[in-house]
Amino acid sequence: MPRKLRVQYPDAIYHVNRGDRREPICKDGQDRECFIRTLAEAAGKTGWQVQGRGSGPGVSPGYW
Repeated sequence: MPRKLRVQYPDAIYHVNRGDRREPICKDGQDRECFIRTLAEAAGKTGWQVQGRGSGPGVSPGYW
């Protein structure tokens, strides 16, 4: 059964932290660039403000 739609509130902050089953969100650098472009496009259309942390040593690839 699909998850219910998220209730949205003005000025709310939503946290997205990892891929499904703790798997990496992106397969490789090219996939990550596509993810970031798509996220930026969605943010531009919706007025979202996106704050993210980059990956690096000690940061799980499943987090963004």
